[in-house]
Amino acid sequence: MASSPHTLRRWERYRNLAIVVVLALGFALTLAIFVEGNLARPRCAAYGRERRLTYAALEYPSAPIGTPGRRAPTCLFVNDQQQLVTIPFADVAPGRGLSTVVDLATTPLLTTPALLALFTFVLYQVYGALGIR
Repeated sequence: MASSPHTLRRWERYRNLAIVVVLALGFALTLAIFVEGNLARPRCAAYGRERRLTYAALEYPSAPIGTPGRRAPTCLFVNDQQQLVTIPFADVAPGRGLSTVVDLATTPLLTTPALLALFTFVLYQVYGALGIR
């Protein structure tokens, strides 16, 4: 006997959409923090040690890729005179691939919508498999 598809109520749709939005934002920020801590920070710190600079932080991109006036990820250092020194991460990275990964992952204005679209797609696939409309 075939069961009839379940139709979600309006508040259930809004609740599920809110959950997807929170998950996308959470995953985007987690991705940025993970990439900064495991890929960017070690590269910046090693670059600074070679030049007697103390690694201070990674400056995240100011806007999504393609935006006029956008600043790319930047390693921030302090030199012996306690002055701030900035070096673009692209100059620190061993290759274009790592630089691109760090650039994309540390741009939450880009990764959040991408993850939102991915999670929404997955949610609709699950709904379809379960017969939910």
